[in-house]
Amino acid sequence: MKTLLGAVAFAAVAALAGCGVAAGGSAPAQGGMDADKAVKYVKCMTDHGVPLKLDNDGVGDDGLSIQGKKPDPSKLEAAEKACVEFIPFPPGPKEGTEEWDRLLKFAQCLRQNGLQVQDPKPGDRGIRMPGDEQKVDAALEACEQHAPKPPRK
Repeated sequence: MKTLLGAVAFAAVAALAGCGVAAGGSAPAQGGMDADKAVKYVKCMTDHGVPLKLDNDGVGDDGLSIQGKKPDPSKLEAAEKACVEFIPFPPGPKEGTEEWDRLLKFAQCLRQNGLQVQDPKPGDRGIRMPGDEQKVDAALEACEQHAPKPPRK
C-alpha cells in the first residue's frame, strides 16, 4: 500500500497500513521529507516490529517502504503511535486551499483508476493507497496532473 507523502505528507504513515512508499506503503511527494527524522522514524518503526526501509536513491518516489509482509493492522497502528514524533513529513495542506482542492481531486482520480482510497481529512499527512505496486503505480501515473506539489522551502 502506498501513501502520498511530502506535500501531502505522510498519510501518516497513514501511509503505512500498507505503508511507506512501495506497494502497501506511501508515495511521497518529493522535497518534503526531513532526512534526520526519516532515519529515526525507520529505526523506531523497525524497533516496534514494522521493518521499514528508506528509499532515497534520488530518483522517483523517494520515501519509505515496508519490508516483507504487510504487518498486522494493530501492530502497525501501535508502531505508528509510538513513532509519531519522528514522522518525517510536514502536515498536509489546509482545508479550503488550492492544494487541499488538488488533493481531493487526486483522491477522486485514484478511485477512478481502481484504488480504494478515502478523501483525506484535515490533519492527514497523506493518502493511503492500498493495492499491489503495479496497480498503485498505474493509478499514480494516470493521476499525476492532480498530484500534490511538494512544499516550498
